Amino acid sequence: MKADDKINKLLDDLRKANEQCDKTNEELKREKSDRQRAEAETAALLKGTRAVLEFNDFAQSARKIFDACKDIIGATAGYVALLTPDGSENEVLFLEAGGLPCTVDPNLPMPIRGLREVSYRTGKAVYDNDFHNSAWMDFMPDGHVRLINVMFSPLILDKKAVGLIGLANKAGDFTDRDADLAMAFGEYAAIALLNSRARELLEINEKKLQSIVNTAADAIITIDTNHRIIYWNKASETIFGYSASEALNKDISVIIPERYKQKHKEGVKRVIETGQSNLVGKTFEMSGLRKNGDEFPVEISLAMWKVKKDYYYTGIIRDITGRKNAEEQIRKAKDNLEVLVQVRTDELSKAVVALQESEERYRGIFNYTQTAILIFDPETLQVAEANDRACSFYGYTKDEFSQKKISDIHTLSKEQLRITIEDVKHNRRSNIVTRHRLSSGEIKDVEIYASPIKIQGKMLVCSIVHDITERRRLEEEIKTINLNLKERVEDEVAKNRAKDQLMYEHSRNISMGELLVNISHHWRQPLCGIAVYIQDIKDAYRYNELDEPYLNKNIALAMSELKMLSDTIDAFSNFYVQDKEQQEFYISSEINRADTLISEYVKDKAIVIDKDMDNSLTVRGYPHEFAHVILSVLTNAKDKFEQKNITGGMIKIRSYNDDTTGRKIITIADNGGAIPDEIINKVFDPYFTTKDKSRGTGMGLYMAKVIIEKIMGGAISIGNTAGWCVVRIEL
Repeated sequence: MKADDKINKLLDDLRKANEQCDKTNEELKREKSDRQRAEAETAALLKGTRAVLEFNDFAQSARKIFDACKDIIGATAGYVALLTPDGSENEVLFLEAGGLPCTVDPNLPMPIRGLREVSYRTGKAVYDNDFHNSAWMDFMPDGHVRLINVMFSPLILDKKAVGLIGLANKAGDFTDRDADLAMAFGEYAAIALLNSRARELLEINEKKLQSIVNTAADAIITIDTNHRIIYWNKASETIFGYSASEALNKDISVIIPERYKQKHKEGVKRVIETGQSNLVGKTFEMSGLRKNGDEFPVEISLAMWKVKKDYYYTGIIRDITGRKNAEEQIRKAKDNLEVLVQVRTDELSKAVVALQESEERYRGIFNYTQTAILIFDPETLQVAEANDRACSFYGYTKDEFSQKKISDIHTLSKEQLRITIEDVKHNRRSNIVTRHRLSSGEIKDVEIYASPIKIQGKMLVCSIVHDITERRRLEEEIKTINLNLKERVEDEVAKNRAKDQLMYEHSRNISMGELLVNISHHWRQPLCGIAVYIQDIKDAYRYNELDEPYLNKNIALAMSELKMLSDTIDAFSNFYVQDKEQQEFYISSEINRADTLISEYVKDKAIVIDKDMDNSLTVRGYPHEFAHVILSVLTNAKDKFEQKNITGGMIKIRSYNDDTTGRKIITIADNGGAIPDEIINKVFDPYFTTKDKSRGTGMGLYMAKVIIEKIMGGAISIGNTAGWCVVRIEL
């Protein structure tokens, strides 16, 4: 091939290379524009997401979500409204007129019709870019703000539209992309509405529960694994004599008599070791200890639940001093009756009088006690006697009770009832938790203390009945609240993990953008060199100076520059490969690698990088991720120099081993000026930046902190020293 042909072919190849470079630059510009648009939309969507969790009040959340939606779509006016309960009108939460006049009476109804009716009915975002000239204007009242184009997006709950986001007067036309964004913001607003309603319901339930426990006649006490009291209701103060401030955070042993304390500790230890308790779910009796040192009988119903590794216990404690006294009096009256039967005949008159007095005491206790008492024949099950409290509780008169059998009010099967009565007869006493049927058909949870008694030589059963329906309901409500709380905590943890992953991916996308910028700096000089060699060949040809040695020399120089371009691509592509496994690496090598990526830019701006590093230092971790951190810090420094128009900027990099702690220390200092005190604590926050939005997203230092502290187990900090900004990394 002749030299001219070779030259022409080389020139043609170079022309094609230039065309390809131009095409690549156009694609890069287009991709950058698309990326910036996507980043802006992502930022707006994240702003809407934060608004869902940031506010308890729906109106505040809705306003933030609306503003984010309006700004990213480009609308200047709009509103957020909710559907009325009857589904006939919009109730506007707020309206943004966009600075245009509007003379419509705000008290006028806003019926569901026109274009908004289409959105409600279809559950989709709808828009009209020629709204002012459309048939929809027939539905608009006089004096309404001028509407050029309009979009409505529904708020969907349970597959039904319950409200709208309205947008209007965009500078250009609304698009399907705008509609998709509006639907996303509508979903955020619907979630915020659901959260707001759920919070209101939770507050109502919490107030209801608080009202119940504070008005309950029984003490309700909760303790943690360490036996400390964490809840103490009003009745607890009355029963035990300690105020809430005195009892909270105290050991539960302050209300337990000395003889029970060791058994209590052994029981808690057994629960921790085995996860099982012999008392949970049961009602049992023991003695309590008042503040003044008095012991008294109590009846306890105990519940237990576990949060992570910790156990919690709630006891519903009833002071049964009165009941015990009544039972004792009944027992004494019965004993007196049996003794009086045995007295001698000559004391019969006195015995009769004593019997009458005893009977009166018995009747007084029997009828006026606030506990329901039933006496029945265990053989026939016929009710022999019911006191006044039993009549009011069950809804029967005493005459009606005399016609009833105990099986008429029990919900136990015949076999279960037979076994229970036999147990009472042979064991002298039985505590039973079951359910009874009232005259109205209502079912009540009851706790029964039953024992056999002998009256006139006949064996009967005496049942003392307590209504525990409310206690059971309260126990279930507490369990439900605790279960819902656990589910909410797990849901929030899952959301935070998803958010962290999104931030990480966002940071890597930003890094790819920085890659393109750094490539452009590294390619500029080789491309200029190639252009000079080509121009030199042309001049040599024009002046007949072109010969084979001259041509070979210029071709070799051009190929050397092209190889440098290829090596640059390899270096950059390897830099952005994510590490899969930890490995031992030299700290100085990764710092030098990061420095190389901005070396061309540093030369252009006359920035001096002074390095004083211990090249023997190694650390185990992820070298590519560590190099990302160094690059982020160096990039922030050079951006600061450019932002402040600083010439002669200097960056000092130091690495050494701290003999005191054994940790590896890396410091990166720049003379671009100190960080203001009011923002120095925010620089590692996600999305915090002092740069223009087109140049910074606030993710670089945030991801640097994640990599150093969460991934590599080190520490990163920033401070000011004599006008220098210093970043310190410890590994």
